[in-house]
Amino acid sequence: MAVFQATATASTTIASATYALLSGMTLTPGAGDYILSFTSSFTCSSQSDVFIEVFVNGVAVAHTERQYYCESSIVDAYQQAQVYAYLPSVGAGQAVEIRWKRESSGTATCLERTLTLQEVSSSDVQQATATAVTNTSSSSDVLMNSMTLSAGYTGDHVAYFSTSMYGGSGADMRISIYVDGVQVAHTLRRQFQEGSIPDTAFIMGIVAGFSANSGDTIEVRWREDGGGDTINALERTLVLQEVSYDQATATATTTRDVNSLALMSGMTLTPGAGDYLAFFTTSIEADGGTSDAHTALFDNGSEVTHTNRTLTIDSSTPDTEFPNATHAYISGLGDAEDIDIRWSMAGGDLATAWERTLVLIPAEVASSSSSSSSSSLSSSSSSSSSSLSSSSVSESSSSSSTSSCDTTIVEDIAVYSSSSVSSSSSSSSSSSSSSESSSSSSSSESSSSSSSSESSSSSSESSSSSSSSSSLSSSSSSSSESSSSAVPFGCPTAIQVNTCTASGGDHISLCSCSDDDTFCMNECVGTPGFDFDIIYEGMNPAFQYTILFEYRYLGNPGHIIKLRVFIYNTLTFDNVTGVVDAFTSNTTF
Repeated sequence: MAVFQATATASTTIASATYALLSGMTLTPGAGDYILSFTSSFTCSSQSDVFIEVFVNGVAVAHTERQYYCESSIVDAYQQAQVYAYLPSVGAGQAVEIRWKRESSGTATCLERTLTLQEVSSSDVQQATATAVTNTSSSSDVLMNSMTLSAGYTGDHVAYFSTSMYGGSGADMRISIYVDGVQVAHTLRRQFQEGSIPDTAFIMGIVAGFSANSGDTIEVRWREDGGGDTINALERTLVLQEVSYDQATATATTTRDVNSLALMSGMTLTPGAGDYLAFFTTSIEADGGTSDAHTALFDNGSEVTHTNRTLTIDSSTPDTEFPNATHAYISGLGDAEDIDIRWSMAGGDLATAWERTLVLIPAEVASSSSSSSSSSLSSSSSSSSSSLSSSSVSESSSSSSTSSCDTTIVEDIAVYSSSSVSSSSSSSSSSSSSSESSSSSSSSESSSSSSSSESSSSSSESSSSSSSSSSLSSSSSSSSESSSSAVPFGCPTAIQVNTCTASGGDHISLCSCSDDDTFCMNECVGTPGFDFDIIYEGMNPAFQYTILFEYRYLGNPGHIIKLRVFIYNTLTFDNVTGVVDAFTSNTTF
């Protein structure tokens, strides 16, 4: 899963009723399918609606428009912005942007902000959208119009939802995620339309993980909890992703009255070494006078500054719950390091956080800003010969329900002929295989023909695995060994996908060491494991060959990865070494 991120910490303003780019919030990720997430804090200096919307290649994505009404009694009060959407079929060179405007008067201001795009497989994502206004006055949870999806497989899912909502004076708006008719309790989000701010639109959202069975209905339900007022939802989006996750949740309230950032109760995770997308959502209220509450993500004790979100509790709206959200892509987390949410409350007022959720999604391959994914590579073909060699990379997993989309990234593979050996066999093909398993030997590399001996050496690895997904990358160079008779063999000529998918690169990506070109293999969702053949042509049985396999594997440390060699005279794979786990998890080539 490639992740792209744009961030900004400097405030920016707009005084226009025409949509314009929100400073710094643009990414050009390359062709693919993506889940977009955007969070920030914003306000306006006078009574006006402030709008944000997603644009792809200059075209608005209509269901993503969100608005906050800066009512006259709460001008200059900061509220939260959050948008989540699935963007299928983004084209090469197309920009994905957050644009904004203020509708009538004044100057709108936006503070710290974060935009991420996570590359996904279309088979792993569903989306429900609507642009027409819907309403309810029900005091019990009912389906929000159009916000329903059906789980496509049994396992882990993450749901993303956001909309703009408003109601009459005293309306108490509640939204929740339901799975197969059962409320996911920690996903309850609240917004109270205090008497001085009737019909004021606020942006509400939820990001949460849960397990679902194939066919289960995933719904956003809502209710009005204040006595029969009508509440309304504008443009809205529900995204359902099949993906492993780590999550911290809480349903009991927690409070803070100190103006320094400290851990929010229950909101800390230690997921293991790796890279992660982190999402946090809750509802916060406060008593007393006008003051600001802040929330931020922390990475190993250090604030991720672009995630600091400001929520202004105006003196005219005491004890009023408001939505709160932040998120970020966090890379290079150490094995025993934490990701947590910390918060503060200024002015000596008492802030209360309600139901809350912190979700981490493992990210095996990550990029920032608008640079292209490291797994997106060119294609070409190498010379051919009547002799064929095939290297197979495969993964299997028998026990980990959390590994719903593991990935292998192959950087480069080089095959060298280092010395002549006698051979009575006319066969000149070889095959190698590497695989992952949580139970038995499963990784293998290539072999020469029946009478030519072959050895395999892997490069050094450093440990850094993510807790709920796995990734393997491999690399080698095309120069010859330090042998007087060493002859460079060259590039593989093809890659054959047997099971599951490749998300970037091809056989040419494997030709040069340390060039950032990679071939990325993805595990089947719901069917752990993958299988690929990397094919070489021109193998000479009169020579001894060495294959260098340099890799990066980010994944479940409980999975066993072994190196095997395919023997053509027996048509079987055999372990190259007696090591139980030949490829330990690591983060660098």
